[in-house]
Amino acid sequence: MTEAELMQLLAAITPPDEAARAAAHAEAEQLHKNVRERVKSEEKAAVGEIDGSMPELVALLSDRLVGSGAQDNKALIDDCVSKTKE
Repeated sequence: MTEAELMQLLAAITPPDEAARAAAHAEAEQLHKNVRERVKSEEKAAVGEIDGSMPELVALLSDRLVGSGAQDNKALIDDCVSKTKE
């Protein structure tokens, strides 16, 4: 490539479109905000679901463990947890 060709290529370079850049950043920021809000909402729902089933889980688990002699606690815990998910 000659110096003249290089100068011609460099002359053809235009500055970036600042309005388009600002619009793209605004759109990305809005999308990020929407995702954060959705994640926060889903976390709140999940915590509420866990908190709602916790008393039932504790009662069921306590009853089963005390009544069983606690021979196979892991299996009982797994069974109780699966029942609260139904």
